[in-house]
Amino acid sequence: MSVLRRIFFNPFSANTVMRGIYLLMVPVLLTFTLLGCLQSEPERVYLQWDKVDLDKTQIRIDISFDNAVLSFLSPNFAEARLYANGIQIAREKSFQVSGNSIEVVMELDNRNIIEWWVSHVRNNETTDIVLKSSFGYNLFGLKFSVPVEKKGSFKTSIFEINSFPEYVSVGSMRVLKIEKMKMNIVDVDKENTRIRLDVSVKNLTPFPIPIGSIGYRIDMNGIEMGYGKSTGNKIIKSYGSSDINWIIVIDNSKLPWWWVSHIKNGEITDITINAFLNLEIAKKGYEISIFKHEVKMQTSFLEMVEKAMLK
Repeated sequence: MSVLRRIFFNPFSANTVMRGIYLLMVPVLLTFTLLGCLQSEPERVYLQWDKVDLDKTQIRIDISFDNAVLSFLSPNFAEARLYANGIQIAREKSFQVSGNSIEVVMELDNRNIIEWWVSHVRNNETTDIVLKSSFGYNLFGLKFSVPVEKKGSFKTSIFEINSFPEYVSVGSMRVLKIEKMKMNIVDVDKENTRIRLDVSVKNLTPFPIPIGSIGYRIDMNGIEMGYGKSTGNKIIKSYGSSDINWIIVIDNSKLPWWWVSHIKNGEITDITINAFLNLEIAKKGYEISIFKHEVKMQTSFLEMVEKAMLK
């Protein structure tokens, strides 16, 4: 018995050294096991828009894991950043843990919407979404974090013209035939989005048609985002052809108002661009709509993040 005691308690004995190694290895192995569980894919992810006003927009994220680690090991801090085309548009505001679920509330400063819009239009109406998150834990006196990065993307087609009317009529009389029409983005900055509408028309009447002025109006979810009118200074010869162009300007300072309507409408916007002419026919003036572009814009911020997190 005395021999066993000497071997077991001798600080320089092989058994004592091995026991120390085992005691050190157990928490390390347990730590990596727990971290492996925490890095597992979530069982369910649910995102929803929460509070939204002219200044701030909140996103609520509920994440459920199919393991029991969170029931006794809760993260003591969380970080989350949402990027759109490389621009940080939202970050975590609060988080809480309940059972196997984590709830994170992110907050978006609506002033960032203008910068995102500029990037979206410049990037051929495409937005790349990246959600970077990290949850921190204290395990056996050591601090660990579990970083996660998820990606998604969406595209819109606001300024594509798929069809246009063939004729422009005054009453029952066809006066112009639209031969060609196209719309292109000229440029975009924090102040304005400029779009060029080019229309080629043919005069179907035996008399010249003076164009007194041209104008436009653009509405997004019923919000007037731009309106303009300018002198035409053009006469379309009898049976002749002519090109007419509009520069349509969106006032980007109104984008926060649009954003609120867009989010409250489920990330859907109804856009209407109305281009009109003031013509003089037989010495009588007429204001006629030459083109009404109606398109539905749908973004997928939450849907893309949710799909990416479940990959």
